[in-house]
Amino acid sequence: MAPRCLGKAGRFRCPECRTPWRSRLPPYLRHHMPSHRIAAMVTGFMRRCGMRPLSAVTILFALWVAPAAAQTGTVQAEPSMIFAGHSTGQGELQMLFARPRRFHVESDGQQQTDGSFRLDQRVSFEGEAPRTRHWIIRAKGDGSFVFTLSDAAGQGTAVVEGRRLRLRYPVNRGGVTIRQVLDTAADGRSITNRGSIRWLGIPIGRLSEKITRAP
Repeated sequence: MAPRCLGKAGRFRCPECRTPWRSRLPPYLRHHMPSHRIAAMVTGFMRRCGMRPLSAVTILFALWVAPAAAQTGTVQAEPSMIFAGHSTGQGELQMLFARPRRFHVESDGQQQTDGSFRLDQRVSFEGEAPRTRHWIIRAKGDGSFVFTLSDAAGQGTAVVEGRRLRLRYPVNRGGVTIRQVLDTAADGRSITNRGSIRWLGIPIGRLSEKITRAP
């Protein structure tokens, strides 16, 4: 006798008869139904489809781990998230017709009581004395930010695109600007920083940096 399949019970397909069946429960059931009952329901579905049921331990493990894994992959490149606490950076600056210059950055970020985010940095170029600078970053509420930088000539802008953060700000009043793209790793612990330095829209330099957040 052929096993009875729950082909009309949902939109996911049964591997035995290739018709849809409900192999995943709605989110509200995960929150309001005890885990052991969910495991029993899934096992019952598999038996009715003629499949070998999984153990309750396996099912419960999948129910607990899957939501956590999904949240881990949704790191957002908001400044207050990727620069909170201490981080270090190693990079290189290459200007037109000049030799590459290596630099090291120590950063400390902290949320302020007025809702802004402050990032203090100590920048050291090879052969030069370290210098400090600080950023004050404010959210606009639409996924974008505005900021001031102590060694910039005016206000900068930032836009979050998932795990990517785009920055743009004026270096001086002579038309030199910097555009940076920061890509955050899935675990949120490392950031790749790539920058383009332009004069009146013409590229005159570039920078690259690997940023690592402290544990």
